[in-house]
Amino acid sequence: MTSDNKHYLYTELYERLQSDESLFAWFEEGATDGMWYWDLTDPEHEWLSPRFKAIFGYREDEIPHTSAWWQEHIFPEDLPGVLDNFEKHKADPSHPYDQIVRYRHKDGKTIWVRCRGLIIRDEHGEPSRMLGAHTDLTSLMEIRQQQERTSRQLERTTEELSEINRLALSTSQIGLWRWDLNDDALVWDQALYDMYQIEPSDDGLNINDWWSRIHPEDADSLKAKLDAAIHKGAPYRTTFRALLPDGSLRFIKAAADVYYDDAGKPVRMRGANWDITEEKTREAELERSNRDLTTFAYVASHDLKAPLRGIRQLASWIREDLPDPPAEVNEHIELMQGRIERLESLLDDLLAYSRASQAGDRYQKEEVSPEVILRDVFEILTPPREVTLTIQGSFEVITVEKPLFEQVLINLLSNAIKHRTGAGCQIRAWTEENPTHYEFHIADTNTPIAEEHHLRIFEMFQTLRPRDEVEGSGMGLAITRRILHERGGKIRVITHTEESGDVPTGNEFIFTWPRA
Repeated sequence: MTSDNKHYLYTELYERLQSDESLFAWFEEGATDGMWYWDLTDPEHEWLSPRFKAIFGYREDEIPHTSAWWQEHIFPEDLPGVLDNFEKHKADPSHPYDQIVRYRHKDGKTIWVRCRGLIIRDEHGEPSRMLGAHTDLTSLMEIRQQQERTSRQLERTTEELSEINRLALSTSQIGLWRWDLNDDALVWDQALYDMYQIEPSDDGLNINDWWSRIHPEDADSLKAKLDAAIHKGAPYRTTFRALLPDGSLRFIKAAADVYYDDAGKPVRMRGANWDITEEKTREAELERSNRDLTTFAYVASHDLKAPLRGIRQLASWIREDLPDPPAEVNEHIELMQGRIERLESLLDDLLAYSRASQAGDRYQKEEVSPEVILRDVFEILTPPREVTLTIQGSFEVITVEKPLFEQVLINLLSNAIKHRTGAGCQIRAWTEENPTHYEFHIADTNTPIAEEHHLRIFEMFQTLRPRDEVEGSGMGLAITRRILHERGGKIRVITHTEESGDVPTGNEFIFTWPRA
């Protein structure tokens, strides 16, 4: 384009803008990043401003002033819409020439441009010129695309979470509900209708429909808990029974929150119900099994001990009838008496193990001194001289079921004494601070227990040495663990394979007992 043509276009553009305020306002709004001027009487000639060219990464001398250039660099998918809009605007001035299109930047990236134009007509109303503006919307469109991607991802995530939630609710037998406290209307999901065997109705659901399923013996306590939650802010977490039309009894676990209006008035509750009937059934079966085990252990201990005493007496009579028995016979008699004593000990331990879970119900908690009990238990066990007990530090007075606490110490100390090596055994006892539990440590200098046996030694009938070497049923530590477990405590063992400072090699048993 020659200088004369440029001058002509600038002059005409200036005159048009000065004479037409609406055109000036349009131009001022649209020409933010580049403008163009098109001579429709000579369509191949079009003026493109330097800013227009810079949008696409070109210098002014790199783009010719022709309509062919921009039609070649616009996305092929967008060109038909641009040409269609041009023809419509050309035929009808009220139809806007305004669209967002994509161009290919010099470096290959995509540029989003809002392309606006306005046809200038001659004195006969015929199109003669077209004034246009380009606004670079690339940053805005990239943000929009990112928002759309994020929105799609959020939709997918929400859908996945919804599916997971539905699956979790269906497999865990959980039903969700909403209770409007103003009109007592209930909204249930399908799981609750199935849980209470109520058919959905067009008339809706009322709180009385739910109350009709509650076991009469649980109704009063359940109403009290609901009232406390609604009017006193107490947590609503409870379990109750439901009687269903088919005659079945269901155990229901419930939890809910209360919601209030701006004035602090309770307006609704939202919650969930779990059908825990199977869980309750298993608990009942376990309790019955435990009772049967206790009964069996008592019968076995009582009924089997009588014939054992008879066998013991028979062995004694054989020895008396043979004042000078051969060495082999005498050895057999002693072996038989040892087996009788082992069987009696096993029966006693079986009975103790079966009663460990119920023992706490038979004893009252009392304040005791662990140090005094340790010394008394050690004395009762009458260990040989090569076994010593050292109590390190001071012990606070504790509140426990004394017989059970004594049994734990008896089992741990006797275990250390039984498994001593030829060099004797040093037993040390101390306590450490624990905010929720009493914590005690019983350490010995016996052969360190291999780590792979740390769990095994707390199982029933487990011993690490043959019973001919160490007498015992293999139940002492199992009984200890059960007593502690039933009380809410724990026990574990750590081994010291190398002497370090004041800590000798050996085993350290650590057990906890809940504070009262």
